[in-house]
Amino acid sequence: MLLCGDYKLALLLSLFHNFLNLIQIVVPIILLVMVIFDLTKLMMNPEDKKKLNVIKNKCIAVVIIFFLPLIVSVFMNLLDEKYDFAQCYNASPLMLEDVQSTEYISVHDGEAAKIIQEEEYEHGSVPASNGSYSHNVETFMKSVQNTVEYARAHNYHYGNSHASPPTSDGIISCDRLISKSLWDIGYTDQSPGGVVVADMESYLISHGWKKSTSIQDCKYGSVVLVGPNGVNGAPSHAFVCVGYNPNTGIMQTYDEGAEWRIYSSQPFTTDNWNQSLIYGIYNMQ
Repeated sequence: MLLCGDYKLALLLSLFHNFLNLIQIVVPIILLVMVIFDLTKLMMNPEDKKKLNVIKNKCIAVVIIFFLPLIVSVFMNLLDEKYDFAQCYNASPLMLEDVQSTEYISVHDGEAAKIIQEEEYEHGSVPASNGSYSHNVETFMKSVQNTVEYARAHNYHYGNSHASPPTSDGIISCDRLISKSLWDIGYTDQSPGGVVVADMESYLISHGWKKSTSIQDCKYGSVVLVGPNGVNGAPSHAFVCVGYNPNTGIMQTYDEGAEWRIYSSQPFTTDNWNQSLIYGIYNMQ
């Protein structure tokens, strides 16, 4: 199944989208100049009937090329609900903007995840637990899926939510996805905006989650923290694991770590993380 989680695909579709916009302007201008030139020659030789057909064909080409991006867009919108490729294409303007303006860590197959600079870490004070939170993995994963689908359907944007409940201000990110999903199953002892990346480990452990630093322990319902220096650094990105294949190194994940990811079909099936990037893997107990 083709999903937008592949970084190279996201960039390729973004460039293709912008290429269509470019030819929409450049090619009709060139053709119109050629039409003017042909009209001039026709005025000098009115008996040249072939030239009239050439002019007519070029005028038709101008109209078709000018409306080509619109035609492709309408076609992709019609397919949006059925095909992941169409969904990726429709999100491509957001993809290119995000790729050009964000720092990423590269991993084996060209995948990327947003890395927050250390000085940009948010630190919040986490209230004491009220003890009413769920320890059911299925309930948590259903909450994650609902959060992802709701954010996509309601045109959420990437950024740092400061609302309570988390993301209720229409802003979501990698850690806010987890915070909101936890909130909905009873983890309401969070500061406004939710638990941020820097505080995620202490929050989960204090609520009974078990930490591992082995990628082999990434399984259905795991919260994963990664960073450029792995266990020797600080967590910079968070996502939820759906499954991990040790033979291929491929993880299936829910991840809201970039604007274009919010508008992509999830879970992603092409995330390739390696052991050196793992800061911690946390599982319900």
